[in-house]
Amino acid sequence: MCTTKRSGSNWWVIGLALFLLGIWLFWQPLISLYLKLFSPSDLNNRGVLGDSYGSLNCLFAGFALLGVVYTMFSQIRETKEREADKRLQEFAKAGARQAVAAASGL
Repeated sequence: MCTTKRSGSNWWVIGLALFLLGIWLFWQPLISLYLKLFSPSDLNNRGVLGDSYGSLNCLFAGFALLGVVYTMFSQIRETKEREADKRLQEFAKAGARQAVAAASGL
């Protein structure tokens, strides 16, 4: 007797994923613009541009964190549902015992 009730929606997960993706996508053009405006065009300063691709690591770490948080909330929700089902089953068993006791005259 498992009743699945989905309270709320998961739009915040999609929103957070799009936010992380947006930060990652706009980070590279901002670094490139900064280098064009404020730094000479020698090869030593262009190394900063290559280092900015390390933000890809941050993107994957952000998605991993998002997955962990989503899993945690999903497990909390399912644990609450399981506890409610267990309480309902115990209540039904207690009612059945009382009905048997009443029928047998005890």
